[in-house]
Amino acid sequence: MAQTTYLARKDEDADFAALTCDSLEVNTVTIDAGAITMADGEKLTIGTGSDVTVEWDSTNLIVAAAADDSLIEIGDSAATQKSFDVKLYGEAANGADYLYFDASANLLYTTDVDVQFKDNDYLVFGSGSGATGDVNIHWDTTNLIVAAVADDTVIEIGDSAETQLSFDLKWYGGTASGASYLYADASANLLYTTGVDLQFKDDDYLVFGSGSDGTGDVNVHWDTTNLIVAATADDTLIEIGDSAATQLSFDVKIYGDAANGADYLLWDASASRLKFAGAMVGSNTETSTTLDFANWIPIEVDIGGTTHYIVAAQTVGATA
Repeated sequence: MAQTTYLARKDEDADFAALTCDSLEVNTVTIDAGAITMADGEKLTIGTGSDVTVEWDSTNLIVAAAADDSLIEIGDSAATQKSFDVKLYGEAANGADYLYFDASANLLYTTDVDVQFKDNDYLVFGSGSGATGDVNIHWDTTNLIVAAVADDTVIEIGDSAETQLSFDLKWYGGTASGASYLYADASANLLYTTGVDLQFKDDDYLVFGSGSDGTGDVNVHWDTTNLIVAATADDTLIEIGDSAATQLSFDVKIYGDAANGADYLLWDASASRLKFAGAMVGSNTETSTTLDFANWIPIEVDIGGTTHYIVAAQTVGATA
């Protein structure tokens, strides 16, 4: 037979070592056969000052703190460090989707669960203070920003250890279906483009060699008017072609002012011959320094160890 027992305090507080009953009801809170059942909207209050409350509001479980920045600890932070793994299930049936914290491995991972950072939410790396850390990444509604707190911070892609485990990198351009891209082929130590141009703006340098600063040993730049090829050391040599036994060479053609390439100076590598065409050819006398539209100081050419002087496209004399 069910029996109702009423407990009341009179004069002194009453202490109970144990209370045994089929059920215990405190207002609308029912403790039934070892279980605690809280009705919708009823709160479980923890702490002497109602420091934390737990409530099911008919839709959500609300854990609320009276003070800001209150801390929930899961596990024991003592020397024994007794911990819990934590598993949060997603939507898929039979527990197929979940976010898992593996305490023994100090690892947080997901299985068929995505992690999303909304606009202007930061993913932060390093022990630097505040929300920026040492490096942070965020989407500012338009661009993905990777920012460092300290100047000259390095981003390394791959492993610089002896095993040298590397990544190829592919940046896509504007052409559909991935037809245009810039590609870094790590195994070939090669950077190349497909359907992508490289542009150096005014006074931006293309630098060759290991020389210091932005000049290297040789540099090329456009100074808004002229293309400048400059060397750091005097008497630096530019070789066009391959001087090895195979002797792979280039013809070199320098155009003059006439339309459709009518005027030019041509070095014909296969014929080992220097040719003038168009306005570069004239009928002036050997004492003139004028070749039609161009004024010339006589050209000194070394042919087979002998110096020749060329004026008005004519060979004039020879000296040993």
